[in-house]
Amino acid sequence: STRDLTMTYLLKRDLDPVWLETLPLVDSSSVINLISSDGGQVAVPAVLLLGTSPLVRAILSKDHSPPAYAPPVISLPSVAGDVLQMVGALLATGKASVSAEKKIEIMEAFRMLCTEVSLIDLQD
Repeated sequence: STRDLTMTYLLKRDLDPVWLETLPLVDSSSVINLISSDGGQVAVPAVLLLGTSPLVRAILSKDHSPPAYAPPVISLPSVAGDVLQMVGALLATGKASVSAEKKIEIMEAFRMLCTEVSLIDLQD
Protein backbone atom coordinates (compact mmCIF):
# COMPACT_ATOMS: atom_id res chain seq x y z
CA SER A 1 0.00 0.00 0.00
CA THR A 2 1.03 3.64 -0.43
CA ARG A 3 1.07 4.16 3.35
CA ASP A 4 3.89 1.63 3.76
CA LEU A 5 6.03 3.12 1.00
CA THR A 6 9.13 4.72 2.47
CA MET A 7 10.31 7.96 0.91
CA THR A 8 13.46 9.95 1.58
CA TYR A 9 12.83 13.56 2.55
CA LEU A 10 15.09 16.55 2.81
CA LEU A 11 14.45 19.15 5.49
CA LYS A 12 13.96 22.67 4.15
CA ARG A 13 13.67 25.44 6.67
CA ASP A 14 11.10 28.03 5.68
CA LEU A 15 12.93 30.72 7.64
CA ASP A 16 16.63 31.26 8.22
CA PRO A 17 17.75 30.03 11.65
CA VAL A 18 18.49 32.69 14.24
CA TRP A 19 22.17 33.55 14.38
CA LEU A 20 23.90 31.29 16.88
CA GLU A 21 25.60 34.21 18.66
CA THR A 22 22.21 35.46 19.88
CA LEU A 23 21.14 32.17 21.43
CA PRO A 24 20.90 31.76 25.21
CA LEU A 25 22.92 28.50 25.28
CA VAL A 26 26.29 29.03 23.67
CA ASP A 27 27.93 25.72 24.60
CA SER A 28 28.02 23.68 21.39
CA SER A 29 27.86 20.42 23.38
CA SER A 30 24.57 21.38 25.08
CA VAL A 31 21.56 19.23 24.31
CA ILE A 32 17.83 19.52 24.80
CA ASN A 33 16.07 16.26 25.60
CA LEU A 34 12.75 15.71 23.88
CA ILE A 35 10.45 13.24 25.66
CA SER A 36 7.77 11.32 23.76
CA SER A 37 4.38 9.90 24.74
CA ASP A 38 5.88 6.44 25.27
CA GLY A 39 8.75 7.72 27.43
CA GLY A 40 11.29 7.73 24.61
CA GLN A 41 13.98 10.36 24.85
CA VAL A 42 15.88 12.07 22.05
CA ALA A 43 18.84 14.32 22.76
CA VAL A 44 18.96 17.10 20.16
CA PRO A 45 21.82 19.60 19.97
CA ALA A 46 20.51 22.74 21.67
CA VAL A 47 21.80 25.04 18.93
CA LEU A 48 19.61 23.27 16.35
CA LEU A 49 16.38 23.70 18.31
CA LEU A 50 17.24 27.18 19.54
CA GLY A 51 18.13 28.27 16.02
CA THR A 52 14.89 27.04 14.49
CA SER A 53 12.22 27.28 17.20
CA PRO A 54 11.01 30.61 18.61
CA LEU A 55 9.03 28.59 21.18
CA VAL A 56 12.15 26.83 22.49
CA ARG A 57 14.01 30.16 22.57
CA ALA A 58 11.18 31.68 24.63
CA ILE A 59 11.10 28.72 27.01
CA LEU A 60 14.85 28.83 27.52
CA SER A 61 15.23 32.59 27.68
CA LYS A 62 17.50 34.01 30.37
CA ASP A 63 14.48 34.47 32.64
CA HIS A 64 13.53 30.78 32.37
CA SER A 65 16.81 28.98 31.84
CA PRO A 66 17.22 25.59 33.55
CA PRO A 67 19.96 24.91 36.09
CA ALA A 68 23.40 24.68 34.48
CA TYR A 69 23.90 21.11 35.73
CA ALA A 70 20.74 19.71 34.13
CA PRO A 71 19.98 19.61 30.39
CA PRO A 72 16.58 21.08 29.48
CA VAL A 73 13.74 18.64 28.86
CA ILE A 74 10.74 19.32 26.62
CA SER A 75 7.87 16.85 26.83
CA LEU A 76 5.74 16.25 23.76
CA PRO A 77 3.13 13.86 25.20
CA SER A 78 1.20 13.42 21.96
CA VAL A 79 4.26 12.46 19.90
CA ALA A 80 5.48 8.86 19.61
CA GLY A 81 9.12 7.96 20.25
CA ASP A 82 9.85 6.87 16.67
CA VAL A 83 8.52 10.21 15.40
CA LEU A 84 10.78 12.14 17.80
CA GLN A 85 13.73 10.04 16.59
CA MET A 86 12.97 11.18 13.03
CA VAL A 87 12.59 14.81 14.16
CA GLY A 88 16.01 14.58 15.79
CA ALA A 89 17.53 12.96 12.70
CA LEU A 90 16.04 15.61 10.41
CA LEU A 91 17.35 18.43 12.60
CA ALA A 92 20.81 16.87 12.84
CA THR A 93 21.31 15.66 9.26
CA GLY A 94 18.55 17.33 7.24
CA LYS A 95 17.49 13.97 5.78
CA ALA A 96 15.35 10.96 6.75
CA SER A 97 13.50 8.08 5.12
CA VAL A 98 9.94 7.81 6.39
CA SER A 99 6.49 6.66 5.30
CA ALA A 100 3.87 9.15 4.14
CA GLU A 101 1.93 8.54 7.37
CA LYS A 102 5.01 9.29 9.51
CA LYS A 103 5.71 12.42 7.46
CA ILE A 104 2.39 13.86 8.67
CA GLU A 105 3.25 13.03 12.30
CA ILE A 106 6.73 14.53 11.92
CA MET A 107 5.32 17.75 10.50
CA GLU A 108 2.90 17.93 13.44
CA ALA A 109 5.80 17.54 15.89
CA PHE A 110 7.64 20.40 14.17
CA ARG A 111 4.45 22.51 14.41
CA MET A 112 4.27 21.80 18.15
CA LEU A 113 7.80 23.15 18.47
CA CYS A 114 6.81 26.18 16.34
CA THR A 115 9.52 25.22 13.86
CA GLU A 116 8.62 26.19 10.31
CA VAL A 117 9.99 23.54 7.96
CA SER A 118 9.10 21.74 4.76
CA LEU A 119 9.95 18.18 3.83
CA ILE A 120 10.97 17.80 0.21
CA ASP A 121 10.63 14.38 -1.45
CA LEU A 122 14.03 13.48 -2.92
CA GLN A 123 12.43 11.07 -5.44
CA ASP A 124 10.85 13.96 -7.37
